[in-house]
Amino acid sequence: MILRGWASAALDNHDQGISELKTGLEKYVQTGAKIMLPYANALLSEALYFAGRNSEGRDVLQVLERVEPPSEVLFFAEYTNRIANRLNVAASVS
Repeated sequence: MILRGWASAALDNHDQGISELKTGLEKYVQTGAKIMLPYANALLSEALYFAGRNSEGRDVLQVLERVEPPSEVLFFAEYTNRIANRLNVAASVS
């Protein structure tokens, strides 16, 4: 649900995609698993960016900055930086 929601948001079906992504995140959290939460939240942040909801996207990234991710999932760090840069540019333009 997480990746499908992100893909839907990326294809301009923003509201449905973000809703599905958030539902997927909630279900993932209910399992007790945590390792992919930083990556999933980075996807949520980007989906919010796609929808023009830049302030919400930045809020999600700020939460990520306060959480120390497990070293096994640091593969997404560059991805997160790219999203943060896009959100910062969007904020400076608006």
